[in-house]
Amino acid sequence: MTMTLSKKVFVLVALPVVFQIIFVVTLSGLLVRSNEVARREAMAKDVIANSNELGKLLYDQAMTASRYVATRDPVSVKHFQKLKLEIQSKLHYLGTKLANDPANLEHVLKMNQTYKQVDSTISTLVSDSGQLREPASALANVELRKEVGDYTNRFLASGQSLTEAMKSIERESPEAEAQSNLAVMIWLAAGVILNIILAFSLAYYFNRATTSRLGILVDNTSRLSNNQELNQKLGGGDEISHLDDVFHKMAQALAEAKRVKQEFVAMISHDLRTPLNSVMWVLESIESGFYGNLSETGQERVTAAHRSLDRLVKLVNELLDIEKIESGNLDLHTEIACVQSLFEQTRESVLDFAEKQGVEVTFQPNDLEVNCDSSRIVQVLVNLASNAIKFSESGSKVTLSASEGTAGVTFSVADSGRGIPPHMIDKVFERFRQVDPANPKERKGTGLGLPICKAIVEAHGGKLTLESELGKGSVFSFFLPFH
Repeated sequence: MTMTLSKKVFVLVALPVVFQIIFVVTLSGLLVRSNEVARREAMAKDVIANSNELGKLLYDQAMTASRYVATRDPVSVKHFQKLKLEIQSKLHYLGTKLANDPANLEHVLKMNQTYKQVDSTISTLVSDSGQLREPASALANVELRKEVGDYTNRFLASGQSLTEAMKSIERESPEAEAQSNLAVMIWLAAGVILNIILAFSLAYYFNRATTSRLGILVDNTSRLSNNQELNQKLGGGDEISHLDDVFHKMAQALAEAKRVKQEFVAMISHDLRTPLNSVMWVLESIESGFYGNLSETGQERVTAAHRSLDRLVKLVNELLDIEKIESGNLDLHTEIACVQSLFEQTRESVLDFAEKQGVEVTFQPNDLEVNCDSSRIVQVLVNLASNAIKFSESGSKVTLSASEGTAGVTFSVADSGRGIPPHMIDKVFERFRQVDPANPKERKGTGLGLPICKAIVEAHGGKLTLESELGKGSVFSFFLPFH
């Protein structure tokens, strides 16, 4: 585990290469050995054939010389010379064939030496010109013939020794060849088995040293995204261990940032929202005349302050909702709710804003019921209706509707405003992304309303969608299943 990834990859590549080189070299040696056995067997057969042929040629040459002496036939002399050349050629061939075999080459050298003596003796009977040489006496002729016979027997004896040596090689060759072939087969089988073992061993090593450790990093990524405790740190000194160490440090930094964020949210919730609500109550009291009548200018200033504070409280509440969604603490208190009641609460919440914009909010009476967190669904409907009012022209309508299906209820908020550009349809559900309001003087929102609505609907097991066409309006719909 202490090796770097580059070294591990080198080992993964180098070991099979080294093994294959050893395997090929050894197998090549066995094949060379097998070929050498086959070559020696073929050589032995060739030498035996040529040795036997030499004996026949020498015998034929001696008989030709004797026949010439008896008949004085000139044709015999030509045949004698031809046989002499063939014998010398075959002796030279055997000498070349056994040049690398000193033990058996000795037999050929003896045959060659003996043949020279035979040829020298026969040459005393027949001259180079082919004329008969009469020996000094008949006794000398007999002795010469006897001498030729002795040399011939020696030649044949050397040839017989060479033949026996070659037959011994020929007898041993099948067994040696069988052993060589068996060694090749054993090495092939061993090579295949060792190659398989090496492959699985390297795969196990690489899996243990790299793949499984990368799997732990991937699992840590999933754990980090799900706010779960990470696996223990990986040991070793390779790049994966270093990356795991950095990942743990990053997780610690994120945990610290999350802690600071939670403290900040807690501060907003307890130290900011409470005094804001108190100020809101005071402003509402002043605006309603509880502390006496105000001048027209004072009333306008209080109303403006009230609206600003209302936006600030709404922003704080949205930030708190986002925090709950991110931390997975968005609790739902579900109950059977009447859709008619949800619509009535929604219209009541947006009535002042709708009247100010000159927009009418309508819905058809119905008796549908759905299992949901009523306050959260009203929050979704109010946000969608407020957006529809914001982007609608004065004198238009915003319609709330609901329809029952086999699996649940589909809510819709439709307007006939200017619509949403196609490139913004998917982006409006992203945080801090929003479409410019219909009235340029109207202040933008926070861009958190639709992401919160989407999270609330999905927490109910539903889905929030948008259909819009420029110049014709938009329809936000969300589905809540029966459960």
